[in-house]
Amino acid sequence: EKKALLKIALMARRAKNEIGSDLDIDWGIDENGKIVFLQCRKIKLKKNRSSKIGGEIDTSLITDKGRTLFPGRADGNLTILKSRKDIKNVKEGSVILVENPEEYLVPVLPLASAVVITGVDPFNPVLSLIKELSVPCIYKLGNEGRKLLDKNMVSVDATKRKIYNGIRWPKIRERVFSRIKNRTKAKGEGPLYQHILKLNLKSPDSPTFKAKLCGSIHDVIWYIQEMSTRAVFEFGDRQKRKNSVKSIILKTELPLNLKIIDIDSASEAGPRKQIPENIDSKLFQALWKGISDTNLFWPRRWEKKMVDMPVEFSEVVLGGSKGPRRIGESNYLLLAKDYLNLNARISYHYTMVDASASPGFEKNHIHFGFRDGGGSYEARKLCACFIERVLLHYGFGVERNSDVINSWYRFYSEKDTVGMLSTIGRLIVCARELDAVLLSEIDVKLYSDYFIENKYQIFS
Repeated sequence: EKKALLKIALMARRAKNEIGSDLDIDWGIDENGKIVFLQCRKIKLKKNRSSKIGGEIDTSLITDKGRTLFPGRADGNLTILKSRKDIKNVKEGSVILVENPEEYLVPVLPLASAVVITGVDPFNPVLSLIKELSVPCIYKLGNEGRKLLDKNMVSVDATKRKIYNGIRWPKIRERVFSRIKNRTKAKGEGPLYQHILKLNLKSPDSPTFKAKLCGSIHDVIWYIQEMSTRAVFEFGDRQKRKNSVKSIILKTELPLNLKIIDIDSASEAGPRKQIPENIDSKLFQALWKGISDTNLFWPRRWEKKMVDMPVEFSEVVLGGSKGPRRIGESNYLLLAKDYLNLNARISYHYTMVDASASPGFEKNHIHFGFRDGGGSYEARKLCACFIERVLLHYGFGVERNSDVINSWYRFYSEKDTVGMLSTIGRLIVCARELDAVLLSEIDVKLYSDYFIENKYQIFS
């Protein structure tokens, strides 16, 4: 009964204090209700290993999660890659931390002492190259990767799937650099470089950017990524063709002409026009929460600048002739209960959001694309820089090509993925016609800092 258990607990605590150690106690209660300790043993708890080896910094365990892609041990300075521009930070012997290895990683991969991947894409050909180059690698680390963000020097035991802070094996550095030397000495020659690493395709805007000119795996990866992005942008526009799928018109006072193509009854049956609250999709509700945030503003900057000009003139000058959809025409949202694809023209910008979220994290993702605008090339580029800076802050991988943004947020939990869609919704609204006001990189930093701090008044 409770009274007896409480008495036993008090007696055990007293015994621990008297002996000065944690105890494993056997006890019993006789027929008269008397509590008797039959025997006890001291419990010796192993202390967390934390020491200094060779005068180096603490080598305590950071994480023992993830899976082994290629076994081996290595250490080095931790280099975090969030986008292509970060590869300049990769030095010989670096331990690379990346969400998912994209094609830009290929040229610096031979310099890495180890690679740590938070996500997982079993069909990613870069994984095969990591194994081909014998780079110790742990993948599918997930949110455990966040524990590494404030570390400088780390030691990776890919065989046992453990990552430590500091230098754990002082003598291994020599072997690591020997492996790196063997990888890099043949760079630029031989079939490995020619057929895997060499980049033959140049700019995606070049007339030579064609599938038949792909000469290496690097070319193929880049070509597929670029063409996939274009295909997703064009998806909604193809929906303008008449087909058997009945679309739902979203009833909203916001200046967003949106039609929903419901593929698994996420919306209520009945009227063709539906209010946002009736859409039974956690992804849609999260995105709409951001888009319809009452703290946000929908300024019409270009209308003020073109107040006395005819609509036809502003359409041509501000990018209407560049895309297949005019202002006021329908935007499309492909919707299921665990999937969402938005393809929309927001003022003079084209926006794409592709997202999936479920209890497992392997398929969870948000892909966000953004391009064009009404301003000059430099103004549109500054707007893209604003978006890039915000997305990097929130943990996205980002590829920016001038005024075109292609970004990804993959392999996070369902909760994190759904929550991040609200941020994307707010970003879509705040980036609307922002190329009309951004004048310099100073403005980019100012506006992005205000967005991150949830200070939206500046966007009004």
